[in-house]
Amino acid sequence: MDTDVNQELPESDDPCMATARKGMKRKWTSEENISFMDFFRDEIRTKKMPAGSKIMQSLKILTGRTVAQIRTRVHNIIRDKQKAKKKC
Repeated sequence: MDTDVNQELPESDDPCMATARKGMKRKWTSEENISFMDFFRDEIRTKKMPAGSKIMQSLKILTGRTVAQIRTRVHNIIRDKQKAKKKC
């Protein structure tokens, strides 16, 4: 039996397979937005990235989110790439 280690796997036309491989994007819920904005209010107002320890503390509140997701969201809001969801 001759197997080639460098042989490529066939591409799948199934879009579900592509997202499963890369990870799925999940929208921030209104509850998560409120918690997020309350927790990072000072950093967003002063336009300064929070310390890593503060991001780690936010994991207790924002369960189901990773450090990278939280850090990216803060960064995007500070850089005006995303609009901050305001409380009604």
